[in-house]
Amino acid sequence: MSFDNITLEEIVKKLKDARRVLIVCHTNPDGDALGSSAALALTAEALGCEVKVVSPDKPAPRLEFLLREE
Repeated sequence: MSFDNITLEEIVKKLKDARRVLIVCHTNPDGDALGSSAALALTAEALGCEVKVVSPDKPAPRLEFLLREE
């Protein structure tokens, strides 16, 4: 599957069709990575998905408020 030129409608359809979604951000996550992961997680949950967000590294203490409690 190629993700070049994928539309927002296609992304929403894939999320609606999914039961579970895993969101992984990059190493040494910054605020952009954590914020976009949280936003995508909230969107997927609103569409009925079970969501898990993971990061390979713990974020800086000032960004921990962006983490989701498990």
